[in-house]
Amino acid sequence: MNIAVILPSLKNTAPIQVAKDIVEKLIIEGCRVEVFYLKDIIELSFNCPINKISLFEKFDFENYDVIHSHMIKPDFYIWYHKKNINSLCVSTLHNEIDKVLKDYYGILISKIFTPLWVMFLKAQDQVVCLSKVAKKYLEKKHNITSSTYIYNGRTVCDGLISSDDIDILKFKKEKYVILGVIANISKIKGIEQIINSLDKLDNYCLVIIGDGPDMERLKNLVRGKGLNERCMFFGYKKNAYLFLEYIDIYMMTSYSEGFPLVVIEAAQYKKPIVCSNLPIFNEFFNETQVSFFELDNKHSLISAVKFANDKKNILSKNIYDVYLEKYTKNIMGYNYYIKFKNLIK
Repeated sequence: MNIAVILPSLKNTAPIQVAKDIVEKLIIEGCRVEVFYLKDIIELSFNCPINKISLFEKFDFENYDVIHSHMIKPDFYIWYHKKNINSLCVSTLHNEIDKVLKDYYGILISKIFTPLWVMFLKAQDQVVCLSKVAKKYLEKKHNITSSTYIYNGRTVCDGLISSDDIDILKFKKEKYVILGVIANISKIKGIEQIINSLDKLDNYCLVIIGDGPDMERLKNLVRGKGLNERCMFFGYKKNAYLFLEYIDIYMMTSYSEGFPLVVIEAAQYKKPIVCSNLPIFNEFFNETQVSFFELDNKHSLISAVKFANDKKNILSKNIYDVYLEKYTKNIMGYNYYIKFKNLIK
């Protein structure tokens, strides 16, 4: 198969990482893959040819069996040029459109761009969601019936963080159980819930890796509560997953998620996980694999943290087992390979 992949950029973000992992597996399976990107940001490398194109540039995709797009600008590109494209067009939808646009850009932008993005997606031959829950939502909310789902997978490599960061984490580990969050810091991630619970978790501290629009508000909240000693902001880190080695419990407190990629990284590191009790997470995990809590329920969150710490050995084993069974990058990439083959047939 000849496959073209269209990306908004080659920035080091979760959707682009997913695309990179899919590309690597497709190449292993014997596909010829070429990556096209729209914005000139290059932070990730691909083991295939890459080409910069512009949004309105007409490109001859005649020799490609499948064009695989990710995110709104590539989806727009397909919609805009569809009359000149004979290849099968497949988009991977990494989130619930309206909720994510509202969280990052506000309700007005969400109201304007959600119907536009839906229109772009309807030009695709197939839309791949990341879960059964997301597929059902897309069909019911936006009437896109040409959809399917493939779970994301992730396999990370060993590496090192800076010696200064290691020293800080080891020092904290001597005094506290370390709760960890790796995220683009926004309100939808629900990190405030952890900060508000630390007054009842005296033996715990919180490490936050990432940057985003909610960062300053959270820092002010920490200062206001006098929690600077037990709440540390490390900012953006290129390979943030390397911090997982020093985290005792990973905290997934989101109000909404497309697919919890960092949770899969935590599972590979055999970390106990505290997870908000959402349908999307219930689809991926059960109570023998993660410790669930009810959103905006401080008592529930505190209980879930203490349960995760008490049962860390069994939770660590169970989450690692399900990771190996369902959520490696090879499993994800092979599922895309089979999907593309079946679509061509």
